[in-house]
Amino acid sequence: MLYTLEIANYATMQDAISSIPRYSVTRLDLGYNDLASKPHADNLALINSIPSSVNLVDLSYNDLGRMPDRDLGDALRFFRQ
Repeated sequence: MLYTLEIANYATMQDAISSIPRYSVTRLDLGYNDLASKPHADNLALINSIPSSVNLVDLSYNDLGRMPDRDLGDALRFFRQ
């Protein structure tokens, strides 16, 4: 199942994270969330909360090239596992 997360629809990143179904999601669409402008801690919380059932994450249109090297490195390390 594909789940599209629009972070702007939630008051906090934790609320957005809590909305992700834990078991039935195999594809997670995080596109168009401007993750590059989010605090490092929020992005790490989001990345670390991705359910293990997810085997494809769409990060398109998030200006990842504007992310500080440390933030982008942490994200890429997670996705390489």
